[in-house]
Amino acid sequence: MKLRVSLALMLCVSLTACADDPPEATGPAEGYTGHGEPADFTPTVVTKSTALGVPASFDGHTVMEDGFLNASDTITAAQLQAFLERTPYGNRSWIADASVPDGRRAAEAIIAACQTFDVNPIAVLARMQVEQRAISTTSPISTHARDYTLGCGCPDNRPCNTAYKGLYEQVLCGARTMRGRYEDSEDGSGQWRRGHTKSTLDGFSITPTNHATAAMYAYTPWRGSTSNKIGNWLVWNITLKYARHFAELGVDLPGGDAPSPSAGGDWIGEACAEGMCRFSNSFCVQGAAGDMCSQSCEGYCPDRQGAAVTFCVDAAHFGGAGGGLCTVKAESRNGFCGALGMEAKTLTRFVGSSGAPGTSATVCVFPSAPSDPGPSDPEPSEPEPSDPEPSDPGPSDPPADPAPADPPPGGSDVPPEGDVGARCEGQTAYRTLDGATDVADCAAVNLTCGAGFCLGDGPSAPASYDDPRCATLDFAGKCEGQIAVYCDSYGNFFAQDCAEWGTRCGFADDGDGYWCRR
Repeated sequence: MKLRVSLALMLCVSLTACADDPPEATGPAEGYTGHGEPADFTPTVVTKSTALGVPASFDGHTVMEDGFLNASDTITAAQLQAFLERTPYGNRSWIADASVPDGRRAAEAIIAACQTFDVNPIAVLARMQVEQRAISTTSPISTHARDYTLGCGCPDNRPCNTAYKGLYEQVLCGARTMRGRYEDSEDGSGQWRRGHTKSTLDGFSITPTNHATAAMYAYTPWRGSTSNKIGNWLVWNITLKYARHFAELGVDLPGGDAPSPSAGGDWIGEACAEGMCRFSNSFCVQGAAGDMCSQSCEGYCPDRQGAAVTFCVDAAHFGGAGGGLCTVKAESRNGFCGALGMEAKTLTRFVGSSGAPGTSATVCVFPSAPSDPGPSDPEPSEPEPSDPEPSDPGPSDPPADPAPADPPPGGSDVPPEGDVGARCEGQTAYRTLDGATDVADCAAVNLTCGAGFCLGDGPSAPASYDDPRCATLDFAGKCEGQIAVYCDSYGNFFAQDCAEWGTRCGFADDGDGYWCRR
């Protein structure tokens, strides 16, 4: 396995990069209120149909897509260098001329660091800008700011740890922290987790729709808004700005066409090539509807750069008699298992005699595979629970953050920007908007009510809000005055005030439907 799991919890980034450390209640850096680049507060204008991996309008519950954060190979060093030569700010960043101690150009080192932890370099660039205006500045920033661009190893009111000094070490630390917080959401150990509601430090109740968004709030537990441009509003806006600029430079970003199936046979999770697999210790697992290359395991499986992350499960999930078997996690690169001809299931790790901590992950299995071969498994007729916790956590596992209680009746789930009052009564979700209340029976569609939303247990994709407004509203959307409203395919509701962009709402075209028009 890569080192990222064992290292992910070692370091804390300044502010609240480590979710276990409570942030300071006061200070000029709260939510990035001291950010000094005026252009970053100008809303980024995009068409909602442009596939960038970042929502076109700010919702708070979805800062970016899982597929976007996981796309470590989305840009090359040459494309990053071109970005630094011509930034979204219309200038040339000082980083374009920077290098690291081993002589590599900064662009090459940044790409290498992000690929080490499978994190999209665009997300790290945005964080560098949020923290120190490192991208928009044309002249080298101060020595200290340059050496600690992401604040890694710099606890509040204490000297910075020189072990993390330098641009490359800072990017390594930032990417490692993002990956660690993402995996904390995946295995249920994090305070911020997909599908679980938690309050931000600026008083918003947030239910992350995916692991990437949970990771962003674990890094910075401030929401912000269009009227208070701090926290994850600022992170979202800068990330969207950079994603748009890379797209304008000709880079294909995640979120577009579905991935194509592999030719097969070369690695774990791929279809077998004529019944065989072409890597050491491999064998072909046969299923009713297909086959998959694998190898035996206890606790861990090997990973390969550019391939989906692997996970060790009980061979019984694939019809085996016992022992462990390697499969892959559900990721955007494999179409959340669909491109492999498989489906996503949340399974526990096969530990065997390895001593590995017990945990769970959403992985790819054959469609005919059983849901879980243990005596504690739910009956097939029962809906699967939302965001299950590890079934048998070992003594070394971090304690899971208990699921929050349902908000009180009439409480607002996502105040205050035009959203609804939301609550749960058992497995029934109640949503109130403009005095009218919509009711959704979550159990009837095999979902679980949480914070007034029907939440699903899909792979590393947004857990559906099943917002009642989406029953009659699709991606084409409509205009409510000068506000363009629409729903994505997961049932998440979005609204964009066109007046904020100096535009008006109207029918744009067949791709965007109703959107902000100049």
